[in-house]
Amino acid sequence: MAPKLNDLYCLFRFRGHFRDISPPAAIDRKRTLDKTFYLNRALFTREFQAAYHSFMDGCFLMGSTQGEDAKLKLDGKVLAAERGEDKRWDSKWDDRFAADEALATSEFDQRYDALVAAFAKELGVIDGSARS
Repeated sequence: MAPKLNDLYCLFRFRGHFRDISPPAAIDRKRTLDKTFYLNRALFTREFQAAYHSFMDGCFLMGSTQGEDAKLKLDGKVLAAERGEDKRWDSKWDDRFAADEALATSEFDQRYDALVAAFAKELGVIDGSARS
C-alpha cells in the first residue's frame, strides 16, 4: 500500500513524480488501495483504520453523485499548470476535481504523516512514540 499512498501524496503536493500521475490514475490508485484496505481491514488496528480514512478523505470527495467517480480535492487548473506543457492535459479531466474541498497544506501533511506513522507502528517498525 505504501507506494500507492505515496503516489497520492506526491500528486496532491506536486512533488516528485506527480506529473506522471493523471487524475484517472489517481482514482485507480484509490480503488486499488481501498480494495486492499477493505480486504484486510480485520488485520489493521483502529488507529491505522482511522488514519487511512482521514487521509483518503483529505484526498477525495466521495459519494457526491451516484454512479460518479470520487473527485480529487485539488485545484485542477493548478495541477494542469504544474504538469507543464510536456505533460498533456485532457479536458475530460476537468470535472474530476473538488477544489473548494481541498485541505490546507499543513492539514494534508498532518494527515499523511499520521497515516505513515500508524503504518510504521502497524508493521512494528516503530513503537508509536517516535515522531517524524
